[in-house]
This record gives sequence, C-alpha cells and structure tokens, in this order.
Amino acid sequence: MRRALFALLLLLPCVAAAPATATTVTALQASHHDGQTFLTWTAPAGSGWRYRVYSSPTPITSGAELAAATLVGSVGDSTWCDRRLSRLRSTVFGYATDSLATQLTAARGLFVRTVGASGASCYAVTAQALAGAEDLTIVPGGNALASAVTELLGVPRPVYQRSLTVSGIACDVYTLWTSPVETPLFAAMGSQYGLAFDCAVVRSTPGGSLMVRPHARGGSLLQVLTGTGEPGEWRLALDDWMVSASEGNSFWFGYHAGFDPFIVTHVEPTAGTVVDYTTRRIVHTLAWARRTLPVDTTRVYAMGGSMGAIGSLVLAHAVPHWIAGIQGTVPKFDFSYDSDPNPANVYNPGQPERAVVDRLWGSLASNLPCSDGQPVYTRQNMGAQLALHESTSFPPIMAFNGKNDVIVGWGEKIGYYAATQQYRHGGHYFWDQRQHGQGSFVAWLPIQSARYLYRYRTNRSYPAVTNCAADQDPGDGHAADGDSVGTIGGAVEWDSVLVDQPQGWRTTLWTRALAAQWGVFAAPESTTADVTPRRLQHFGVTPGATYAYTVTRRADGALVRSGTVVADALGLLTVTGVPIYSGGSVLGIADPATLSVPEGGARRALRLSVGGATLAHRRVLSVAWPAAGAAQLELLDLGGRRVATLERGPVAAGERAYTLDTGALGNGVYFVSARQAGARGTSKLLVVR
Repeated sequence: MRRALFALLLLLPCVAAAPATATTVTALQASHHDGQTFLTWTAPAGSGWRYRVYSSPTPITSGAELAAATLVGSVGDSTWCDRRLSRLRSTVFGYATDSLATQLTAARGLFVRTVGASGASCYAVTAQALAGAEDLTIVPGGNALASAVTELLGVPRPVYQRSLTVSGIACDVYTLWTSPVETPLFAAMGSQYGLAFDCAVVRSTPGGSLMVRPHARGGSLLQVLTGTGEPGEWRLALDDWMVSASEGNSFWFGYHAGFDPFIVTHVEPTAGTVVDYTTRRIVHTLAWARRTLPVDTTRVYAMGGSMGAIGSLVLAHAVPHWIAGIQGTVPKFDFSYDSDPNPANVYNPGQPERAVVDRLWGSLASNLPCSDGQPVYTRQNMGAQLALHESTSFPPIMAFNGKNDVIVGWGEKIGYYAATQQYRHGGHYFWDQRQHGQGSFVAWLPIQSARYLYRYRTNRSYPAVTNCAADQDPGDGHAADGDSVGTIGGAVEWDSVLVDQPQGWRTTLWTRALAAQWGVFAAPESTTADVTPRRLQHFGVTPGATYAYTVTRRADGALVRSGTVVADALGLLTVTGVPIYSGGSVLGIADPATLSVPEGGARRALRLSVGGATLAHRRVLSVAWPAAGAAQLELLDLGGRRVATLERGPVAAGERAYTLDTGALGNGVYFVSARQAGARGTSKLLVVR
C-alpha cells in the first residue's frame, strides 16, 4: 500500500488537474551562490502548471512590463522534488538549494539560472495552466521581486543534499543543476531547464585515491557505491538518467539538441547537432571532486560494467590527463558498428538498442555532426578516436569481453583491438566465452580486479606494449573463430617504478602467468613486443631526433639488443620487437644529447657544468648554449620533480653563467637539466650541510 501511494505521489505532477482560482505564484524568493541564482516560490494549487521566469535590471511591477523583460526560461511542476532519488529510495525527497538550507516541500516551485555575467537582476514568475493562457498578472512582492538580487559569474558546484546509508555504505548525495545555455564558466549540459543530477561521494581518509563509478544501463548511482577494497579509496558515483524519456540513459554521452528528456516518445532526428551534454556534466562533476575532495589527484581511476564501462571510456577519452587508468567489464567500443555476425545483437539494424541510439543521435546514414564538429558515429567509435588522437597518451585500459555477448556485441571488438595495436595505445584486453553477464563461462574472473589499476598514476609514465608475439587470436568477429579464451597485451608485465628522467627512460618488462577459472596460463619463456613510452613526465622526445636504446636480460645482465630509433612526427618513440623474458628485460632509451656529435656537425653541442659551493651556499652553473633561441634550465629533485627554474626563454648562443642559491634546499641529490631544441645536458648536484 505504501509503495502504491508513493508511486501515485510521483505521478501526480505529470497529470493535468484543474487549477484553483489563484493563478499567480506567491512568496517569490531568490538566493545566489557559485554562479547560479535559485528562485523559489509558492505554487498555485493543483498540477499541470507551466512556470515562466522573466528577468529585468529594474523591478517588474506590472504585466505590461513583461514585454520588455527577458524570458529566461520555463519549467513545469515538481521542480522542488528530487524525483530520481525519491524513486530509488521510495521516500519523497525535496531539494535543498544550499548545503545549509532546508529541503523544499511540495508547495514550492524551483528554477535555477546559471548567469552569464556578473550584475543584478529582478525576477518575476508567471504561471500557465495546461489548458489555459499565461496569467500575466504581476504582484510586486508576490510573484515579482521588489529588489534586485546581486549575481556573480562563477563556477556552479554540486550542492550537498543529504547523507544516506545504502547496503551498509555511507555516502553523501550532491545535486548539480544544469542549463541549456552556455556561460563563460559553465557549458550547456542539457537541452531543457529543470534538469538536475545527483552524484554520491563515499568518503575515506585525506590523501587517498578516487575511484569514479559510472553505472550500467538501467542502473543508478546508488548501485555503484562499492570500490576495489584499496585502503584510503574515495568513490564518486555518477548518474545518467532521463526524467521521462523511454530511452532511459544517454550512454554517458548526450543527445540531439532537439531531444526533450521530459517527454516519453521521440522520433529519429535527421538534421541538427548532437551535443555531448552528459560528458560535459560528468567532466564538470569530476573537476569539482578533484578540486574539492582531499584526494590524490594523480590517483583518479574509473571502473564499471556494461554502460558503466562505456562511461569509464568516455572519461578516459574526454580528460585523459585526469584519469590514471580504467577497468571495464563488457564495454561497447563502437556504436557505429551494426553488422555483428550474431543476428541477435541488439545494435544490429532493426534491433531495439539500435533504435534507441537512432532516436538519441540520429541514424548511421545521417551521421549528424556533434558539437565539436566530428560526425557523431566517429565520436562514438573509440577505435576511430585512437586513430585521430594517436599522439595522446590515454589512460591504460583493462577490459574484459565475451564472444557470446549479444548486448554490446563481439564483432566490433576486432577493429578496436586492431586500432590499439596500430596506433600504439597498448592496454590489457581479455576475452572468453561469457555472455553479457558473468555467467558460467567467465574464464578471467580471478584477475578481474580493478585494484590492478593502482600501479598507474597520471604523473607516472608507462610502456604501451603492442604487437606482442604472445597475444592470442580474437578471430574475425564470429564467436567460433579464433581463440576461445585469450588476451591482447595481457601476457606482459612491467615494473611500475621506472626511470623517467631528462637524460633517459628505462623500464623492466617480463612475461607473466595469468590465472583463469580452470587453471593458469603459464608465462612464456620469452616473447617480443613493440614498446612505446607513454605519458612521459621528464624524458622529452623531439620529433625527428635519434635516440639510442639497449635491451638487457635481467637474469644474467647480457646485452641482447641495442641500436637507435628515430622519433616520428607525432613525437612518439617506438622500439619494435623488444625481446622480453620471463626473468625480465631492461629496456633503456637514451637522450639524444648522450649520442656522439660528428666532427664538423651542423651545430655545436650543449655543454653544462656545475661549479663547487661557495661560502654563501651558492653554486655557479655554466651552460654553453648551441644556438640563439628558446632554452630551459631547471633544477630537478631525485624524483624528477621541478624544484626551480633558472632559465625559460630566448638566449644568445654561447657560454653563460648562472648562480644557484642552495641555502633553501634540503640535503640530497638533485639534477640540473638544460634543454634547447633537440640538445640537452644533465649534471648531478649533491647538497650536503
């Protein structure tokens, strides 16, 4: 009985009812914070109302003045109510417009405006019944503000609402109000006013990591409050839902600019623009979390299953410099793929999910433009994005898929896997005989732990391992073709504590055993693979420059391979066919400044020397710059972090002396690094007192 009454309560705002005699709102109030003005009022009795919000630099005192005022926007009934959370928890929750405010009740209406500039505005709100005309009556102090509210351009933030405990997990719920109008500090994140979205924060100890949790299709933020079990881990649970639309979710991306999430039925758009509303919102929310929560921003990760894995991929591609690594279980990589060999695949022509994305984004044939100019089905093809952004170091991806999955499909994986290898993005990809759920054919369950991601940091480079001879064959997209269980990139491991210094880059790689449900895949005694240093921190790569490399077998110290390699036009450096042994191989790459300069070379070498300490704790650095032009001279600590900058800008060719005051430095080893174009020099500096 309680649930039936609750369901009726939630449906009432959508049902037209005859309004009472009063047709104006009363008790209009305004508050402003973080770039948003919150207008609340007492609504007329009944339901089915449409409220219009007007602004003016001076008070609006009569209906005649509305013609000169600005119509800011309009909303319907029940904007006071957090309908999403209320449905999820079977308890009616009203919004709070600030963390210290009381929650709104059913008698109140709400409109949130994100201002585009600082200033002051006077507001008025009119009401219109479903079957009637807009009532233009203005009552100063009733439905119109008697004085202006001061507004400041700012960055909107999610507003704390309440704390909940869900399945034993305590979380704090926040709400972000979005806008269809872009401001200098806030992108448009929905096609309509009145769209508010919750997120949840699971707190931990200051300085911990942050795990971002997008939910699966049809799920909710309250279903992804769990984490990896890593000590100190904070969690940010995101939400992707639509108020009334039958499509339900936006796949963490967005929808056509003409799509209305407040209505149930939609038709496929054939013209216009598809806007990444949802991606913008979750990026904005993550920016707030990074800025506000006491987390280690170099250890931000994302994980999810199905559409939650898609959401993790979306973040990885939208803000790759913020995400250290992601794990996805049964993700979809390519929404443009509609020819899965399994005819039951739900994204094939005529199937239900293909119809859903057609209504959100238009058909494959239309391939409408996105707001960034890309065709939508290029934007929604992760393999195509790897090709377009080959030089970008995306977060390492650990993904698990099934050959019998008719939801996200198997055939699309073949092209995506090929793109990761061709464009040198690496990653660990696994497949087995699973369907979309876990089921009884999940071979890789023992290693399906996102705690593996903690080896990555956004301030730590990593080797992208591609074209490994130990990779299995995924086949041609038919479930029966290729290896039934396999991996691409999963057979090679590396030491996460590697050397990334201005003078060189080094890592240790080895083959690894992989635990499966029915046994262990033994580590190969040896294999070969291409290795591309990604997310470099201090070792700079100059396009066209030559670099020396060595491969040493760790078991006996034998030099098994050496040579030179030229960085390509993208600034990527790939050593091909690196021998990798079960006992480990050390791959070292040297800075071009360490190579010999031919006699009579085209330019002079860069020389750097460090003089002894003076009584005033000063060191004299002498640099011979090869040519006139931009140069950089820095002091780095042992971890490669910049301690001081002594030169950054144009210099004249020739020798120049610099003075470094070491009085404020702690005892230890430092490096002085000089750079100009492709020439570099590094010298060690020891500070002891």
